[in-house]
Amino acid sequence: MKKLALLTTVAGFLMVGASAAHAQAYGMAGCGLGSMAFGTQNTALMQILAATTNGTFASQTFGITSGTSNCVSAG
Repeated sequence: MKKLALLTTVAGFLMVGASAAHAQAYGMAGCGLGSMAFGTQNTALMQILAATTNGTFASQTFGITSGTSNCVSAG
């Protein structure tokens, strides 16, 4: 029962994250330095590079906090 609850919770977070990324037209990598450097191209390679760039430099966290790096509060 605990595994089912955990699986349902994780699936819910993934669906919310996917819809938020889609609403901003940034692709699955989201906003941050990666979206600025690699654009909004939805090819797998570009999304992997953008996500890796965001994770390496923590630019997505900074952009969300400061409202910079293509991160906006309006959805």
